[in-house]
Amino acid sequence: MTLASTAVVLALAAGPAADRTAVFAIVVGNDRPANASVGKLHYADDDALAMHALFREAGAESVLLTRFDDDTQALHPGLVPDGPPSLAALDGAWRRVQGALELARSSGREAELFLFFSGHGDVNHGEGSLAFEDGALTRTRLRELLAASRASRNHVVIDACSSYFAVLGKGPGGARSPLRGPLGDDGALPPRTGFVLSTSSDGVSHEWERYQAGVFSYEVRSALRGGADADLDGRVTYGELGGFLARANAAIANARFRPDFLVVAPGGEAASLRQALLAWPESEVGLALDGEPGHVYVETASGERLLDAHPASRQALTLRVPPERPLFVRRADESEERKLEAPGAARYSALTAAPASVTRKGAVQLAFERLFAEPFDVAAVQAFGVQYALVERHAGPPAGGRSRVRSAAPWVFGAAVLAGLGATAVALERQQVGPQTSQVDRVARNQAIGAANGVVIGSAVVAAIAGATWLALGLGEEAR
Repeated sequence: MTLASTAVVLALAAGPAADRTAVFAIVVGNDRPANASVGKLHYADDDALAMHALFREAGAESVLLTRFDDDTQALHPGLVPDGPPSLAALDGAWRRVQGALELARSSGREAELFLFFSGHGDVNHGEGSLAFEDGALTRTRLRELLAASRASRNHVVIDACSSYFAVLGKGPGGARSPLRGPLGDDGALPPRTGFVLSTSSDGVSHEWERYQAGVFSYEVRSALRGGADADLDGRVTYGELGGFLARANAAIANARFRPDFLVVAPGGEAASLRQALLAWPESEVGLALDGEPGHVYVETASGERLLDAHPASRQALTLRVPPERPLFVRRADESEERKLEAPGAARYSALTAAPASVTRKGAVQLAFERLFAEPFDVAAVQAFGVQYALVERHAGPPAGGRSRVRSAAPWVFGAAVLAGLGATAVALERQQVGPQTSQVDRVARNQAIGAANGVVIGSAVVAAIAGATWLALGLGEEAR
């Protein structure tokens, strides 16, 4: 694989069927910091390669800008990135992809662009930036690129420390402005851009040896590969991704280790959460998780971990896995593994279970083993939507603010009620135990009931606040 020429990229834009959205991706992974005093990352190149492979499997034309370390190159001999993680390579790839986007849109097709970055982030003189080999991609420059993008929609995914300040706000030393949709503090970015960031402030992003990846990047890949597709429509929406990430990290008690994130859908409004972040083409390559598998993960024959999934009881999921075989589906507690050997689609319940032989290592596992401990389902998506709708997005009440809040209040009220009902159903279902229920299952059910009860209580509080706000503003309007 070598750096694609302009002619090749433009030809790819015209290749797929006219009724399909053209999807392009620029994927960057840089292990090296801009400052020698900051430690080198281990898995940014692996994250970039894994995300590049995911995009290509999903039908996107992806450009990979990274530099493989010895371990990654040994796992993928003969594989050459499209270029290094440099600003010069990014500028060249950006120009070629923009030409392909323009060609796709001129033919009447929708065209979307992903920009993925895994590496170091920093803040200097109040401006965030992302570290490339030959310099820093500043927040100002990134916003200029996105504002000029020819894509119908841009999707920006960043796994880096202080990633919030690299795109949306001013860091320490400057005034941090409240988030106004996806536009940040001065409205310079177009509303057709969505963001998925590993930190919602100046927090730290984590890597974990067991994943051989950045934790956040791995969670996003798990979601996009079907772990978050709650309604099984082949599309992972911003709302589904947000609910998945919230549930995946919920069980980590120590905030130092709990991955922080920010999901902002294009347009910034709660209704925008229904927009698809990634839509998979129809394919025969899928793994249906049936038979209530619990928390499982999928691994390749070379030991590369592809994704984790933890569907709640009666929550069906279809995982999008690579065509390579064999793949191994293991329970997270390492009690068993199932081998996927036949090509094409498969069902979890049809795979033969066998004892797993995997050893655990790593001191930080005590905290990170709680990742994905909470099961994911539709209620998680609903709860995230309620929380998203209540986030304060304005520095003060602008003109017409009261009417907008008043009009939004009944929707928030309804969403909170739905989330509460969904969580109640989960709690009632999990209370059903019998003589054959193991102690492990009883503990897991009690944890799920506790989580569901928390959602019920939270939903009741949200509904009460929204209802009171609706009524108070309505009475205020009548009094004027």
